[in-house]
Amino acid sequence: MGVSMKSITIHHLDTAVAKMIEAKAKSSGQSMNKTIKEMLEQSLGLRPLAESRHADDFSEFLGVWKPGDLREFERVTANLRQIDQEDWK
Repeated sequence: MGVSMKSITIHHLDTAVAKMIEAKAKSSGQSMNKTIKEMLEQSLGLRPLAESRHADDFSEFLGVWKPGDLREFERVTANLRQIDQEDWK
């Protein structure tokens, strides 16, 4: 017994929404049908979002401090921990 595949038609789709879907399909190199199916699957929790959340875009800013980094940070930010009583008058 085969799986029944349903087709749907969406009437009166907002122009802005249609343009966004078209742009998403074009940027991903997929058909609009495939793009819409993926969007529905993701929004319904049937397909997880892509693994990458652009973390690699920021990898140069991520990581752990090397020995001595904390001391250096505290040294250069020490003046930020001082209270100028004149500012509170």
